[in-house]
Amino acid sequence: MEKYSDYIILHAAEANTLSEEVKRYLQEGWILLGAPFSHTGESGAEICQALLKPDNMRPGSIGFNR
Repeated sequence: MEKYSDYIILHAAEANTLSEEVKRYLQEGWILLGAPFSHTGESGAEICQALLKPDNMRPGSIGFNR
């Protein structure tokens, strides 16, 4: 069973801004959790992406395909 040490939802008003932030997290070993989704809050509509940080990274593994 997979174990994860952290969970985060990134959000931004524009897709390209979110994309750049997600790329930074992916380089640090985080993995995507599902597809992007939208959320409307006090500041308006935002695009969101959930990510998980695996507890123990295995070289060559991608997302849930372990």
